[in-house]
Amino acid sequence: MKATAATLLALAGLSIATVRAAEPTETLTLACRGEKIWWGAPNTDPVKEQVSMGIIVNITAWTVNGLGGDWRGAIPIHTITETAITFFAERQDDPVEASIIGTIDRITGDVDAGITASGSSGKVSMLYSLKCNPGAWG
Repeated sequence: MKATAATLLALAGLSIATVRAAEPTETLTLACRGEKIWWGAPNTDPVKEQVSMGIIVNITAWTVNGLGGDWRGAIPIHTITETAITFFAERQDDPVEASIIGTIDRITGDVDAGITASGSSGKVSMLYSLKCNPGAWG
């Protein structure tokens, strides 16, 4: 009976170690190209432009950096699954309020993100649709 319990505990420990070993722990730089669409208030027409940028995904620190100069600083990763990484942040720097939300497809490298900023002079929104080189995911 004691041998069976010890064997089950050893197998359980091995299973936990296997799951932890499968979690990615790395920093990856993505080379991205795609489209940025932005518009602002009052009543501006959407402007489309082609962009290229680097995005740094730090799985260990659970942060994403990049998106040109439109968002400065690290963006916290919200969730990581086998197929996607989602990120989200809010900022309230008086007199401007801003938020960002986005996803990185871990299979294709596609990045979709949206930024909204509002203040006394109006509101600006930006949408990114990027194709990125996903590199080697852990």
